[in-house]
Amino acid sequence: MIPGGGVGAFNGCDNILGTDIGDRFGGMLSACENEVGWTKTDQEIYEERKACLRKKCNTAFSGKSTILKGCLFQADWLEAAGFPLFEYEEVTCPAELKAKNTA
Repeated sequence: MIPGGGVGAFNGCDNILGTDIGDRFGGMLSACENEVGWTKTDQEIYEERKACLRKKCNTAFSGKSTILKGCLFQADWLEAAGFPLFEYEEVTCPAELKAKNTA
């Protein structure tokens, strides 16, 4: 659900965007993984993968600032992670949010 991340089984965007959005599963990131390969150090792989993804995002979504920001989010904030791992902890909902819900 991230621009540049592929369209998956239900491809509804490919024809609408009118641009190369990469592999059906994995999108531009999959193409960058294939281009960069896996034979370098982890740091080299990730830096080259991020640079590749940034370039593909900027090329495909030039002039489409909202979708470009989403694509660059995958490159920069997610560090070009295909399936990012995460840990979470359940917390009590803050009173401020509860108050907004009843307003």
